[in-house]
Amino acid sequence: MMALRRRRLGGELALGRRTARLAFNPPIDLNFASGVYFGVSGSPSQFLTTSNSGGLAVDNGGNWSSFAANQPRITNLGLLVEESRQNLVFPSYPLTGGLWNPIQIASSVAAPSPDGGNNALIVTPNTTANVRHVILGNGVTATAAVYTASVFLKPNGYNFGYLGLASPTTTTITSIIVDLTSGTITATNNAGTPTGLAASATRYPNGWVRLQVSMTCVATVGATVMACGPCNTGIPGTLNPNCLEPQFTADGTSGVAIWQAQLELGAFATSPIPTTSAAVTRAADVVSKPLAFGSVWSLFAAAAPASPLSNAASQLLVEADNGTTGQRAQLYLASGTPHFAMNGGTTVDGAVAGSFAQNVVGKLAASYGPGAQAGSFNGGAVNNQTGAALPTGLARLTFGGVPSGTFLNGTITRVGVWPTKALTPTQLQAITT
Repeated sequence: MMALRRRRLGGELALGRRTARLAFNPPIDLNFASGVYFGVSGSPSQFLTTSNSGGLAVDNGGNWSSFAANQPRITNLGLLVEESRQNLVFPSYPLTGGLWNPIQIASSVAAPSPDGGNNALIVTPNTTANVRHVILGNGVTATAAVYTASVFLKPNGYNFGYLGLASPTTTTITSIIVDLTSGTITATNNAGTPTGLAASATRYPNGWVRLQVSMTCVATVGATVMACGPCNTGIPGTLNPNCLEPQFTADGTSGVAIWQAQLELGAFATSPIPTTSAAVTRAADVVSKPLAFGSVWSLFAAAAPASPLSNAASQLLVEADNGTTGQRAQLYLASGTPHFAMNGGTTVDGAVAGSFAQNVVGKLAASYGPGAQAGSFNGGAVNNQTGAALPTGLARLTFGGVPSGTFLNGTITRVGVWPTKALTPTQLQAITT
């Protein structure tokens, strides 16, 4: 029997099944999540123009793949687009040497990691009674702003893990204990008067859990510290004042696996930035495609923002522009609210009923015509606008962010474009349902 082809770029087959074009037949239909693309030729690295420094992106199984510089970061979750960030701690894995100090740890053994390597570290505490058993970082220098510490943990005998951030140590601290079997935060502990607080845990299908905590740090040289390690219970009875680490008596055989520590300026964690002997900066993803637009047009985007929806900054989904900010049409969200907008002859910004959810795909579409613009989100009520004149000279499609900012910090699963057609309000509702 002839084997079915897994994917036909610019064609119709994916995973052995026929994949349909979006409703109302957009000339450009880019299904990043399934790897099926209509109206283009070649692979995404050929029909997209990408500027970045490379990086990692996760698939729906929790596995992180590495991408070379100037390549779009696409997995079966979609196209990942993020702002620039720097990881201050090193090495990010394994947590030995560099800035890291094992405290009351009997052994550390290399183990399989979610990047496909053997880069994780299984740490097993010793049996000293009622002490902290952690990997503690030496102090790094931050600025007076909110930073986020994150680390990946996996059960290896103990089902609970710890992450803490102190700035300065013993004075202003936040920490969490997480059930690694469910990804549930079981305890949150603070010391001093920390501000800018946030905490979360994400459990992936492969059993790894990413813990993250955020806090306003101080600018004192070498005063900001992160620590992580195992815990034998969800609510520890004793905490060490250094970094609010849990203190307990270990059994000598149980521990946790640890991978990819990260400390970055910002109120949420971004994708892993591997480091070895120094801090590393990942450049922003700037992804675009040349495309000429007519006197009317329509845009569709399905995307999942990974950053918290409390983020008031605009997060771009897709933009048609002329290479400047003076003539453009956008689909974006702000504080979770979907918007369609345009700048040019007339300025229009329409907030659409509904709200994006973190790490959940939402669908937003809009049509643009003289005196008539409209948008709908997830099949909801249509917002109608009446801008008299549209932007002109649109010749580029930009995905998830522009060099001046407004990055999605999430994944775009699919984009559809009608460069010369304005969809009706009914069609906008139908395509986003």
